[in-house]
Amino acid sequence: MSLFQDTLANDMATFFNTDEFAQTVTYNPGTGPINIQAIVDYGDGQSDQPARVATITVQKSQVPDPDYRDTFVIDGVTWSVSAQKDKGTKIPGDDYIWVIPINRDERVTSWQI
Repeated sequence: MSLFQDTLANDMATFFNTDEFAQTVTYNPGTGPINIQAIVDYGDGQSDQPARVATITVQKSQVPDPDYRDTFVIDGVTWSVSAQKDKGTKIPGDDYIWVIPINRDERVTSWQI
């Protein structure tokens, strides 16, 4: 590995260390749950109410292809991926991470099924 790649790998290990910035959450892409390390940012910054939206930053090596309705269980609460790739919503990320929009308590209407 190059010096830059080594530095980046060390930085990723620090950020996704549960003793530093990350926490362990359960991810389920529909094929069964797995525990991963993630960084969660709650709320949209516009409300004093308990957060119903958040973003979750995960490593692509642990979540290679997040999709709409995949779930994350964070502190016992189930959150769902809200980005719908088939409707043109792109999940932001780079070569190493995803920054996934998630929500909880989503109400599904008949036109969404």
